[in-house]
Amino acid sequence: MPHAPHLRPKLLPLLVSAALGGSVLGGWVLGWVGLGWIGVGWAVPGWSASARQATPLRVSPAQARPPQPPALPLRATGAWVVAVPPGTGETSVFGTLTNTSARPVVLRSATAPLAAHAMLMNTVTTGTMTGMEAARTLTVPARGHLVLGDLGAHIMLMGLKRPLKPGETISVTLHSTDGRRLVLSAAVRKP
Repeated sequence: MPHAPHLRPKLLPLLVSAALGGSVLGGWVLGWVGLGWIGVGWAVPGWSASARQATPLRVSPAQARPPQPPALPLRATGAWVVAVPPGTGETSVFGTLTNTSARPVVLRSATAPLAAHAMLMNTVTTGTMTGMEAARTLTVPARGHLVLGDLGAHIMLMGLKRPLKPGETISVTLHSTDGRRLVLSAAVRKP
């Protein structure tokens, strides 16, 4: 057996050996075959034969959930989603976000169960051309408002998983750069 400084001999093989008439070999063989090697002949610190028979760890449902980050200090009002014809794969989310804190809230992304992905967007006008561009972040100023609308910042839901029905409500989750989030409910309606 190679030298292993983290293992230490136990007294049990000697006691078993004495019970078997003094045969040290008999004690080691009994320990190896009958009782298992670890915990009888040699021991790993912090591990014993009784550890192999430990009772299952019981965890309450509250303990099983990972800790949730604090909610964003935002309030959403008038949130709605544009009802689009069946077969259309994307739509927009509009409304007003109000920041109730003394610090700006920087949003980094959005998610929605009914869409493959969502993007933060801005509508921009250059000369006579108006179009949309992806925004890396959207900022809700301290104690201020961010209006999500078709002529400014908004959220695009893309890869819709099913047609949206006017009158239904969907959830959209906004994620901030500091890991907090806000789940808002948005009614589907025709523009």
